[in-house]
Amino acid sequence: MTSDSWQVASIKYYLYIFAEMVGEEQYAERVRICELCPFFGEVDIPGVRVLGCKKCGCPVETKPRVLKYFSVIKAKMVVVECPDGRWPKL
Repeated sequence: MTSDSWQVASIKYYLYIFAEMVGEEQYAERVRICELCPFFGEVDIPGVRVLGCKKCGCPVETKPRVLKYFSVIKAKMVVVECPDGRWPKL
């Protein structure tokens, strides 16, 4: 399992352009919550397995870092939340 895959790098690049990130303190708190969650484990991103949320399929390297992002499908900004409601509201 690698965290330096081109798939994860592509997600990070998209978020760098189209997202507003949380601070490092908030990121660390979200990751701590994720790691204690029963849904935390290996998830598939096409071509690679990484640590993340088995409920939504998102990698822990990316989703907890994001406050909101532009969704091309929804054509609007979307606030990022834990799919199980575990993260504190920002």
